[in-house]
Amino acid sequence: MANKGKKRIKLEKKAMRNTIAIIGAFLLLMVNSFILAFVAQGVLDGASCFGLGNTAVIIALLDPAVAAVGLCLVVVQLNQENQGGKQGRIVEQQRFLLEYNKAFIENSMMNQVEASLEQYDQQILDDKDLITDENRQSFVNYLVYLEGLAPLVLDGVMELKVIDNLMAYRFFLAVNNPVVQRDQLFKWPGYYLGCFRLYREWADYRKNKDLEILRGDSSPLDGWEDFEKWLSIAEEVGREE
Repeated sequence: MANKGKKRIKLEKKAMRNTIAIIGAFLLLMVNSFILAFVAQGVLDGASCFGLGNTAVIIALLDPAVAAVGLCLVVVQLNQENQGGKQGRIVEQQRFLLEYNKAFIENSMMNQVEASLEQYDQQILDDKDLITDENRQSFVNYLVYLEGLAPLVLDGVMELKVIDNLMAYRFFLAVNNPVVQRDQLFKWPGYYLGCFRLYREWADYRKNKDLEILRGDSSPLDGWEDFEKWLSIAEEVGREE
């Protein structure tokens, strides 16, 4: 009985740590969105230079904040032990997915990164034009969004079958892009351990379902010579948590 109690406390602490980590990631994105909104709306130099009123500026600032806060609240609820049974859990997962998707589609920075990745696949952009000094932080933020999915899936809070249809394209579009790999994932693998673990889980899931893996033949993340090394490190870190 005592062991069960200790196990329960350990799981609750782990869930709380995951929640805090994910909230931190999305708050970082929210801050970056604030900065981008300030720049885009001319707040730093005075909104009047763009002919915008205070209302337009406030909306530009609040939109990403509302999305981030809403998403965090759903993550907290998903991590609670009592979800009202299987049906309640499914509802909460779908609710999270809606909020997560909203955070993507309502953030112009995320949309631009996704568009750039698609243009690269269409050979409109080449290697040197995809990630530049000006947009590198946007690509980092995009990867942070994806990194935030990892603990949710790996700890069983979210199921791949629930998020696959909506998020698989965005995930593999980014992590299987050779420029993103060279500029971020291979250069700073210690910051993207969740992506490595999630890739293995997600790639196996789609292979078992005979589903396509975007760029799975040309530049798969697990084709990197050091993939297994960093996957092992990521799994060890996960066990320690």
